[in-house]
Amino acid sequence: MACRVCRTGELPAPVHLFLSSARPPKSSATPSGATQQPASGPLSDDELIDLLKGWGGAASQVLQEPSLLKAFLPALRADFDILTQVRCDEPPLGFPVTLIRGADDANVRSEHLTRWRPLLALPAREQTLPGGHFYPQTQQSALLAIVNDTLGAYL
Repeated sequence: MACRVCRTGELPAPVHLFLSSARPPKSSATPSGATQQPASGPLSDDELIDLLKGWGGAASQVLQEPSLLKAFLPALRADFDILTQVRCDEPPLGFPVTLIRGADDANVRSEHLTRWRPLLALPAREQTLPGGHFYPQTQQSALLAIVNDTLGAYL
């Protein structure tokens, strides 16, 4: 989305961008396999559930309740569909970026954060918080402190 905002000029560029638990989008500047999408092609319901379990997301009650899964899986599948289509072949983003990940996130490791560098004109600030892919569920205060401290510098 930030690439699109900068390309179209319809909106002012962000003052700062926070990216959480995110691999870089497809780009000619990023190595193959660097996208957020965990696998090629559509995933079955069982594959989505296994992926979610592996990332430590969603309470086990949700994963065991068919009516909740029926409501939840289409939204999750739509997220993955969007991620496979996102590309950023624009000039590097010319505003500050903070990259945040969970220390135990097997899906977004520190080497994935370095793959953002070719897409950014400025050095990114990298933050690692305790937890896995869904660290914001347990690290809300720490995450909000990062955002507050960073944006406070603009006031």
